[in-house]
Amino acid sequence: SVFDGFLTDCKRLKLFDWLDGPRVRKNIIENIYPMHPMATYALLQLARDIASNNRSVYTFFSGDLGGEFGEGSYGYFIANTRIESNGKLNLYTADLLYEYFKDTLNPDNKELRDTIREIVKDYENSRRELNRVASQDATAKLQLLGDPLIDRLLRLMLIYEIVQVPNRLDNLLFGLYRTTATERSELQGRLDALAQKGVLYFDKNTSIYEFKKNKSADLDRLIEEYKQESKHIPANIVAELSTLVPLDKKTELYMEAKDYNLPFGEDKKLERRFVRPADLGSEIDTPHGKRSFFEHLEDELDKAIRKSDYEGFALYAVCQTQDEIQKVRDYCARNQSERIVVAIPKNPVPLLDAVMELRALMHIDASPDAQNFTMQDRAALNARLSGDSSRAGARDGLKNLRLRLMNPKEVIWLGKYAGSLSVDENKPYDAANRVMETLYSDFRNKFPHDDFNLLHVKIDRTKNPGLREAIQKLLDYTTPILLDTDFSQNRGDIRYLQKCLLHNGVLRQVKIEGAKIRCDSEMNTTKYAIKLPALAAMINEVRDLPAAKTLNLTEWLTKYRMHPYGQGPIALALTLAVIRRLSGDSIRIKPDTSAIGDLAMNSFDVVADLIEGQYPNAFLSYRPLRDTEKQLTNVV
Repeated sequence: SVFDGFLTDCKRLKLFDWLDGPRVRKNIIENIYPMHPMATYALLQLARDIASNNRSVYTFFSGDLGGEFGEGSYGYFIANTRIESNGKLNLYTADLLYEYFKDTLNPDNKELRDTIREIVKDYENSRRELNRVASQDATAKLQLLGDPLIDRLLRLMLIYEIVQVPNRLDNLLFGLYRTTATERSELQGRLDALAQKGVLYFDKNTSIYEFKKNKSADLDRLIEEYKQESKHIPANIVAELSTLVPLDKKTELYMEAKDYNLPFGEDKKLERRFVRPADLGSEIDTPHGKRSFFEHLEDELDKAIRKSDYEGFALYAVCQTQDEIQKVRDYCARNQSERIVVAIPKNPVPLLDAVMELRALMHIDASPDAQNFTMQDRAALNARLSGDSSRAGARDGLKNLRLRLMNPKEVIWLGKYAGSLSVDENKPYDAANRVMETLYSDFRNKFPHDDFNLLHVKIDRTKNPGLREAIQKLLDYTTPILLDTDFSQNRGDIRYLQKCLLHNGVLRQVKIEGAKIRCDSEMNTTKYAIKLPALAAMINEVRDLPAAKTLNLTEWLTKYRMHPYGQGPIALALTLAVIRRLSGDSIRIKPDTSAIGDLAMNSFDVVADLIEGQYPNAFLSYRPLRDTEKQLTNVV
């Protein structure tokens, strides 16, 4: 049965194709037992290409000149090998031919053709790479060195390359006489390990395993040459991080205050930025004179309040030495802001070498020489750049160092005037929790809602009809508010008028008429000042506005967007509508100082325009109506 299986593989590989099947079965497989047919075929090819006077087919079978059998010969194998082991025949396999021809298989052998000499050099190069990889750690040494199957595999691959048999898995299994599922798995495991370690190269297009070419590009030398040139040393390592491994906008750029946001449905967060010690200690020239780095960031926050997606900054100091860590501590004493916190690494994080290696690899990849790289060279370069299944690439290596700067267990947080920030190391976002608690806790809206408390949301004029309905009802201040509780949860009656205003005391129930609730406005702001402190404060500010004074609407709304209130566009839109309902014609809004008439506050779109800043110079005035005016208004 073993011999019959051999015949199938001989036909597949077209071995001894000058003979028909029965003759191959009888004359090659059976009569030359215990020679494996692949060994017989390889012997004939090697004898043609690399034979010598004392290493030929004749001497292989009959003995050396002098009658002695040399190591690796047919006679030597028969004399020293049991017929079977563990119920399986012991056959002379093709890898054993290496022992017989090893003196000839020498790259210095001038009698070898150049092509064969290059094959031998590639084999020895893979051997050197195997030793190099094994020397890196004890686990690799135990796994790779002294493994007889790896030795047999590499020798068979050398024989195959010389006799031009492709080094595919099935061919290697056949040549090594490995027939069981376990044996197949063992060989596949060795091939995978050698390919992962770079000892072999696996061409996925052809499924062929190759030796590491001896003429391959010397990436280590090219990298070192790049590093040695002073012009390649980056002037700003933070800029390099931003270019080479930028923060992912969806998952890394912002630090959400998750615990703070959760109870009432908020979306406050910090923006993460990397900074150098020199940045923290720098001064910036402005039209108003020199400003410290922290003051400059405060100005940036104030100017971007309407457009930014964050409420403050989480700065990560890039410190490569202990001296830099101390400098950052000293510079943080200049921080006068509660909106800026700084993470300082507990230990230096050496980034420069990782940046230089990645830059060097990118330079090699873009160089003209790379156009002439072999497939192996290209694969090795890609593996060094982007990594493979066995190791991380230079890009991931730099990213991992960057992640160390952001690891809550490896940094300490400093806040205003370098005060220590107490955070939970198991929560990467806890610094944002602490900042938001300081900024907003006393004046935040204190009830949960799906969008009323969101700061970073736009008023959707087409997809949120509930908001339009609610604001229209509030603006129609001469008509009593009637809430229909039969409406769906997304309708304005339920979503905003009931959940935001009625339940929190801004509206008060007057009468229940079946599924409808008749409501009136609550004039006393103290009834809801705890749950809606911003709304109460804005109403009171309008009521207390002297007759001769006005409010710049943009500045006024911005004030309540900022800390300590943090009101978003939906909350502000509903607040304007509530103020209009409470005050009626007592409030006037002009689109700008030169306008003759007032802006008609009678539609949702006008309110949305004001919130979105469509009237940047609009101003609000308040003049309570006298009794006679009120009576006239009621009649009208």
